[in-house]
Amino acid sequence: MEKYIFNWKTALLIGALLFIGGCSTKSNAIYQDSIQKGLDAIAEDNFSKAEGLFEMATEAKEKDQKAKALLNQVQLILKSDDLVTQNKIDEALKSLEQSIEVEEGSKVVASKARDKKEALLKYQESQTAYNTLLTDAKNLTQSGDYQKANGKLDELLKADLSQFASIKDEATKLKESNNTIIRNAEIAQAQKNAQAQKVAQTQKVAQAQKDAQAKVAAAEKEAKKDIQPNTLSADDVVIHYSIWENGELELLSQSIILKVGQRLVLTRDDHNKISERTMFSSDGIIDTFQNTNGFIAIAPGTTDISILPGDDWERSKVINVTVIN
Repeated sequence: MEKYIFNWKTALLIGALLFIGGCSTKSNAIYQDSIQKGLDAIAEDNFSKAEGLFEMATEAKEKDQKAKALLNQVQLILKSDDLVTQNKIDEALKSLEQSIEVEEGSKVVASKARDKKEALLKYQESQTAYNTLLTDAKNLTQSGDYQKANGKLDELLKADLSQFASIKDEATKLKESNNTIIRNAEIAQAQKNAQAQKVAQTQKVAQAQKDAQAKVAAAEKEAKKDIQPNTLSADDVVIHYSIWENGELELLSQSIILKVGQRLVLTRDDHNKISERTMFSSDGIIDTFQNTNGFIAIAPGTTDISILPGDDWERSKVINVTVIN
Protein backbone atom coordinates (compact mmCIF):
# COMPACT_ATOMS: atom_id res chain seq x y z
CA MET A 1 0.00 0.00 0.00
CA GLU A 2 1.24 3.43 -0.93
CA LYS A 3 1.42 6.09 1.76
CA TYR A 4 0.50 9.74 1.15
CA ILE A 5 2.04 12.55 3.17
CA PHE A 6 -0.47 15.39 4.09
CA ASN A 7 0.75 18.84 2.97
CA TRP A 8 -0.71 21.73 5.08
CA LYS A 9 0.46 24.41 2.72
CA THR A 10 -1.37 22.77 -0.15
CA ALA A 11 -4.54 22.54 1.93
CA LEU A 12 -4.39 26.17 2.94
CA LEU A 13 -3.88 27.26 -0.65
CA ILE A 14 -6.85 25.23 -1.82
CA GLY A 15 -9.00 26.65 0.99
CA ALA A 16 -8.02 30.20 0.19
CA LEU A 17 -8.87 29.71 -3.46
CA LEU A 18 -12.24 28.25 -2.57
CA PHE A 19 -12.97 31.19 -0.20
CA ILE A 20 -11.96 33.79 -2.78
CA GLY A 21 -14.07 32.05 -5.40
CA GLY A 22 -17.06 32.10 -3.06
CA CYS A 23 -16.64 35.80 -2.26
CA SER A 24 -16.25 36.64 -5.90
CA THR A 25 -19.45 34.83 -6.76
CA LYS A 26 -21.36 36.68 -3.99
CA SER A 27 -19.97 40.09 -5.04
CA ASN A 28 -20.89 39.43 -8.63
CA ALA A 29 -24.45 38.57 -7.62
CA ILE A 30 -24.75 41.78 -5.57
CA TYR A 31 -23.33 43.75 -8.48
CA GLN A 32 -25.72 42.30 -11.04
CA ASP A 33 -28.74 42.70 -8.73
CA SER A 34 -27.86 46.29 -7.88
CA ILE A 35 -27.35 47.26 -11.51
CA GLN A 36 -30.68 45.74 -12.57
CA LYS A 37 -32.65 47.24 -9.70
CA GLY A 38 -30.95 50.59 -10.30
CA LEU A 39 -32.06 50.57 -13.94
CA ASP A 40 -35.58 49.64 -12.81
CA ALA A 41 -35.57 52.63 -10.48
CA ILE A 42 -34.43 54.84 -13.38
CA ALA A 43 -37.42 53.63 -15.41
CA GLU A 44 -39.63 54.75 -12.52
CA ASP A 45 -37.82 58.14 -12.35
CA ASN A 46 -36.68 57.29 -8.82
CA PHE A 47 -33.16 58.66 -9.15
CA SER A 48 -32.42 58.75 -5.41
CA LYS A 49 -33.11 55.02 -5.15
CA ALA A 50 -31.06 54.38 -8.27
CA GLU A 51 -28.14 56.31 -6.75
CA GLY A 52 -28.10 54.04 -3.69
CA LEU A 53 -28.23 50.89 -5.82
CA PHE A 54 -25.44 52.02 -8.13
CA GLU A 55 -23.32 52.84 -5.07
CA MET A 56 -23.82 49.24 -3.91
CA ALA A 57 -22.74 48.05 -7.37
CA THR A 58 -19.52 50.10 -7.19
CA GLU A 59 -18.80 48.69 -3.74
CA ALA A 60 -19.30 45.16 -5.06
CA LYS A 61 -16.97 45.88 -7.99
CA GLU A 62 -14.82 48.84 -7.13
CA LYS A 63 -13.02 48.92 -10.48
CA ASP A 64 -16.11 48.49 -12.65
CA GLN A 65 -16.40 51.48 -15.02
CA LYS A 66 -20.02 50.80 -15.95
CA ALA A 67 -21.25 51.10 -12.36
CA LYS A 68 -19.21 54.25 -11.87
CA ALA A 69 -20.59 55.76 -15.06
CA LEU A 70 -24.19 54.98 -14.05
CA LEU A 71 -23.62 56.43 -10.60
CA ASN A 72 -22.10 59.58 -12.10
CA GLN A 73 -25.01 60.05 -14.49
CA VAL A 74 -27.59 59.71 -11.75
CA GLN A 75 -25.74 62.02 -9.36
CA LEU A 76 -25.56 64.70 -12.06
CA ILE A 77 -29.33 64.41 -12.58
CA LEU A 78 -29.93 64.73 -8.83
CA LYS A 79 -27.60 67.72 -8.74
CA SER A 80 -29.64 69.30 -11.51
CA ASP A 81 -32.87 68.78 -9.55
CA ASP A 82 -31.31 70.48 -6.55
CA LEU A 83 -30.15 73.43 -8.66
CA VAL A 84 -33.68 73.84 -10.05
CA THR A 85 -35.05 74.22 -6.52
CA GLN A 86 -32.52 77.05 -6.08
CA ASN A 87 -33.73 78.58 -9.38
CA LYS A 88 -30.27 78.11 -10.89
CA ILE A 89 -31.64 76.98 -14.23
CA ASP A 90 -28.52 77.53 -16.35
CA GLU A 91 -26.37 75.50 -13.93
CA ALA A 92 -29.02 72.77 -13.85
CA LEU A 93 -28.96 72.54 -17.65
CA LYS A 94 -25.16 72.18 -17.61
CA SER A 95 -25.41 69.36 -15.08
CA LEU A 96 -27.93 67.52 -17.28
CA GLU A 97 -25.71 67.98 -20.33
CA GLN A 98 -22.81 66.47 -18.38
CA SER A 99 -25.01 63.51 -17.46
CA ILE A 100 -25.85 62.94 -21.13
CA GLU A 101 -22.16 63.03 -22.14
CA VAL A 102 -20.77 60.66 -19.46
CA GLU A 103 -18.47 58.14 -21.16
CA GLU A 104 -19.60 54.50 -20.89
CA GLY A 105 -22.86 55.79 -19.39
CA SER A 106 -26.28 54.24 -19.99
CA LYS A 107 -28.33 55.38 -22.98
CA VAL A 108 -31.44 54.90 -20.84
CA VAL A 109 -30.14 57.30 -18.18
CA ALA A 110 -28.94 59.70 -20.88
CA SER A 111 -32.44 59.64 -22.39
CA LYS A 112 -33.93 60.51 -19.00
CA ALA A 113 -31.46 63.37 -18.64
CA ARG A 114 -32.31 64.56 -22.14
CA ASP A 115 -36.06 64.54 -21.33
CA LYS A 116 -35.38 66.55 -18.20
CA LYS A 117 -33.29 68.99 -20.20
CA GLU A 118 -36.08 69.55 -22.75
CA ALA A 119 -38.63 70.05 -19.98
CA LEU A 120 -36.30 72.46 -18.22
CA LEU A 121 -35.75 74.45 -21.42
CA LYS A 122 -39.51 74.76 -21.83
CA TYR A 123 -39.77 75.80 -18.19
CA GLN A 124 -37.07 78.40 -18.73
CA GLU A 125 -38.82 79.69 -21.86
CA SER A 126 -42.14 79.97 -20.01
CA GLN A 127 -40.47 81.63 -17.04
CA THR A 128 -38.91 84.25 -19.33
CA ALA A 129 -42.25 84.93 -21.06
CA TYR A 130 -44.13 85.21 -17.76
CA ASN A 131 -41.51 87.48 -16.22
CA THR A 132 -41.69 89.70 -19.32
CA LEU A 133 -45.48 90.05 -18.93
CA LEU A 134 -45.10 90.80 -15.23
CA THR A 135 -42.40 93.41 -15.90
CA ASP A 136 -44.55 95.07 -18.58
CA ALA A 137 -47.47 95.20 -16.13
CA LYS A 138 -45.27 96.76 -13.44
CA ASN A 139 -44.01 99.42 -15.87
CA LEU A 140 -47.57 100.26 -16.98
CA THR A 141 -48.67 100.49 -13.34
CA GLN A 142 -45.82 102.87 -12.54
CA SER A 143 -46.82 105.06 -15.50
CA GLY A 144 -50.41 105.16 -14.21
CA ASP A 145 -51.98 103.09 -17.00
CA TYR A 146 -53.72 100.64 -14.66
CA GLN A 147 -56.20 99.31 -17.22
CA LYS A 148 -53.47 98.25 -19.67
CA ALA A 149 -51.44 96.87 -16.79
CA ASN A 150 -54.39 94.70 -15.79
CA GLY A 151 -54.68 93.52 -19.39
CA LYS A 152 -51.12 92.17 -19.18
CA LEU A 153 -51.86 90.62 -15.78
CA ASP A 154 -55.04 88.95 -17.07
CA GLU A 155 -53.04 87.41 -19.91
CA LEU A 156 -50.46 86.19 -17.40
CA LEU A 157 -52.96 84.78 -14.89
CA LYS A 158 -54.74 82.79 -17.61
CA ALA A 159 -51.55 80.74 -18.10
CA ASP A 160 -50.72 77.59 -16.13
CA LEU A 161 -48.66 79.02 -13.28
CA SER A 162 -48.62 75.87 -11.15
CA GLN A 163 -44.81 75.82 -11.39
CA PHE A 164 -44.46 79.58 -10.93
CA ALA A 165 -46.09 80.26 -7.55
CA SER A 166 -44.05 83.39 -6.85
CA ILE A 167 -44.94 84.94 -10.23
CA LYS A 168 -48.63 84.11 -9.73
CA ASP A 169 -48.64 85.57 -6.22
CA GLU A 170 -46.96 88.81 -7.33
CA ALA A 171 -49.27 89.19 -10.33
CA THR A 172 -52.38 88.60 -8.19
CA LYS A 173 -51.34 91.19 -5.60
CA LEU A 174 -50.47 93.75 -8.29
CA LYS A 175 -53.88 93.32 -9.95
CA GLU A 176 -55.68 93.71 -6.61
CA SER A 177 -53.73 96.91 -5.97
CA ASN A 178 -54.53 98.23 -9.46
CA ASN A 179 -58.23 97.41 -9.02
CA THR A 180 -58.30 99.34 -5.75
CA ILE A 181 -56.73 102.37 -7.42
CA ILE A 182 -59.17 102.12 -10.36
CA ARG A 183 -62.19 101.86 -8.04
CA ASN A 184 -61.05 104.83 -5.97
CA ALA A 185 -60.54 106.88 -9.14
CA GLU A 186 -64.02 105.94 -10.38
CA ILE A 187 -65.56 106.94 -7.04
CA ALA A 188 -63.69 110.26 -7.09
CA GLN A 189 -64.81 110.92 -10.68
CA ALA A 190 -68.41 110.03 -9.82
CA GLN A 191 -68.31 112.46 -6.90
CA LYS A 192 -66.79 115.13 -9.14
CA ASN A 193 -69.50 114.56 -11.78
CA ALA A 194 -72.22 114.69 -9.14
CA GLN A 195 -70.83 117.95 -7.80
CA ALA A 196 -70.64 119.38 -11.32
CA GLN A 197 -74.25 118.34 -11.96
CA LYS A 198 -75.30 119.90 -8.67
CA VAL A 199 -73.58 123.16 -9.56
CA ALA A 200 -75.13 123.09 -13.04
CA GLN A 201 -78.57 122.40 -11.57
CA THR A 202 -78.15 125.21 -9.05
CA GLN A 203 -77.12 127.56 -11.84
CA LYS A 204 -80.06 126.41 -13.94
CA VAL A 205 -82.53 127.02 -11.09
CA ALA A 206 -80.97 130.40 -10.33
CA GLN A 207 -81.22 131.36 -13.99
CA ALA A 208 -84.84 130.16 -14.13
CA GLN A 209 -85.69 132.22 -11.07
CA LYS A 210 -83.90 135.20 -12.55
CA ASP A 211 -85.80 134.81 -15.83
CA ALA A 212 -89.07 134.40 -13.95
CA GLN A 213 -88.42 137.48 -11.88
CA ALA A 214 -87.61 139.39 -15.03
CA LYS A 215 -90.89 138.26 -16.61
CA VAL A 216 -92.81 139.16 -13.46
CA ALA A 217 -91.15 142.54 -13.32
CA ALA A 218 -92.01 143.11 -16.98
CA ALA A 219 -95.57 141.98 -16.40
CA GLU A 220 -95.97 144.24 -13.37
CA LYS A 221 -94.49 147.12 -15.26
CA GLU A 222 -96.90 146.51 -18.07
CA ALA A 223 -99.80 146.21 -15.63
CA LYS A 224 -98.95 149.56 -14.02
CA LYS A 225 -99.44 151.23 -17.36
CA ASP A 226 -103.15 150.44 -17.14
CA ILE A 227 -105.31 153.40 -16.11
CA GLN A 228 -107.53 151.06 -14.11
CA PRO A 229 -105.82 148.38 -12.05
CA ASN A 230 -108.49 145.79 -12.84
CA THR A 231 -108.22 146.23 -16.58
CA LEU A 232 -107.77 142.79 -18.16
CA SER A 233 -105.32 141.98 -20.93
CA ALA A 234 -105.62 139.36 -23.64
CA ASP A 235 -103.27 136.97 -21.79
CA ASP A 236 -105.14 137.10 -18.49
CA VAL A 237 -107.05 134.03 -17.36
CA VAL A 238 -110.43 134.69 -15.72
CA ILE A 239 -112.16 132.22 -13.42
CA HIS A 240 -115.78 132.92 -12.49
CA TYR A 241 -117.39 131.77 -9.27
CA SER A 242 -120.58 132.39 -7.29
CA ILE A 243 -121.70 131.97 -3.70
CA TRP A 244 -125.41 131.25 -3.29
CA GLU A 245 -127.63 132.29 -0.40
CA ASN A 246 -127.25 128.89 1.23
CA GLY A 247 -123.47 129.35 1.27
CA GLU A 248 -122.84 126.90 -1.56
CA LEU A 249 -119.78 127.83 -3.66
CA GLU A 250 -119.97 127.30 -7.42
CA LEU A 251 -116.59 127.34 -9.16
CA LEU A 252 -116.53 127.06 -12.95
CA SER A 253 -112.89 125.89 -13.24
CA GLN A 254 -110.69 124.12 -10.72
CA SER A 255 -107.53 123.45 -12.74
CA ILE A 256 -105.55 125.89 -14.87
CA ILE A 257 -102.12 126.23 -16.47
CA LEU A 258 -100.33 129.59 -16.48
CA LYS A 259 -97.11 130.76 -18.07
CA VAL A 260 -94.61 132.73 -16.00
CA GLY A 261 -95.79 136.35 -16.00
CA GLN A 262 -99.39 135.48 -16.87
CA ARG A 263 -102.18 136.67 -14.59
CA LEU A 264 -105.15 134.86 -13.06
CA VAL A 265 -108.22 136.97 -12.24
CA LEU A 266 -110.97 135.63 -9.94
CA THR A 267 -114.37 137.12 -10.74
CA ARG A 268 -117.41 136.69 -8.47
CA ASP A 269 -120.67 136.79 -10.40
CA ASP A 270 -123.33 136.84 -7.63
CA HIS A 271 -124.51 139.72 -5.43
CA ASN A 272 -125.13 137.85 -2.22
CA LYS A 273 -123.83 139.32 1.02
CA ILE A 274 -121.91 136.20 2.06
CA SER A 275 -118.24 137.09 2.22
CA GLU A 276 -115.35 134.86 1.16
CA ARG A 277 -111.64 134.48 1.75
CA THR A 278 -109.08 133.64 -0.91
CA MET A 279 -105.94 131.84 0.31
CA PHE A 280 -102.78 130.62 -1.41
CA SER A 281 -99.36 129.31 -0.44
CA SER A 282 -96.45 131.76 -0.35
CA ASP A 283 -94.13 129.31 -2.09
CA GLY A 284 -92.88 131.74 -4.71
CA ILE A 285 -94.86 130.19 -7.56
CA ILE A 286 -97.68 132.78 -7.66
CA ASP A 287 -98.39 136.09 -5.94
CA THR A 288 -101.08 138.75 -5.92
CA PHE A 289 -100.61 141.67 -8.26
CA GLN A 290 -101.17 145.24 -7.13
CA ASN A 291 -104.76 146.48 -6.71
CA THR A 292 -106.29 143.53 -8.58
CA ASN A 293 -108.51 140.65 -7.53
CA GLY A 294 -106.11 138.01 -8.84
CA PHE A 295 -102.68 136.50 -9.01
CA ILE A 296 -99.59 136.52 -11.24
CA ALA A 297 -97.38 133.51 -12.08
CA ILE A 298 -93.82 133.97 -10.83
CA ALA A 299 -91.91 130.69 -11.24
CA PRO A 300 -92.52 127.18 -12.64
CA GLY A 301 -94.24 124.75 -10.30
CA THR A 302 -97.60 123.70 -8.91
CA THR A 303 -99.68 125.31 -6.13
CA ASP A 304 -103.25 125.75 -4.93
CA ILE A 305 -105.67 128.64 -4.43
CA SER A 306 -108.52 128.06 -1.96
CA ILE A 307 -111.81 130.00 -1.88
CA LEU A 308 -113.60 129.80 1.48
CA PRO A 309 -117.24 131.05 1.62
CA GLY A 310 -117.70 132.64 5.03
CA ASP A 311 -116.01 130.31 7.51
CA ASP A 312 -117.49 127.14 6.07
CA TRP A 313 -114.52 124.92 5.24
CA GLU A 314 -116.75 122.11 4.05
CA ARG A 315 -118.00 124.32 1.20
CA SER A 316 -114.53 125.58 0.23
CA LYS A 317 -113.15 124.89 -3.26
CA VAL A 318 -109.57 124.56 -4.49
CA ILE A 319 -108.10 125.74 -7.79
CA ASN A 320 -105.03 123.71 -8.87
CA VAL A 321 -102.51 125.98 -10.57
CA THR A 322 -99.61 124.80 -12.72
CA VAL A 323 -97.02 127.38 -13.83
CA ILE A 324 -94.71 126.72 -16.78
CA ASN A 325 -92.06 128.74 -18.60
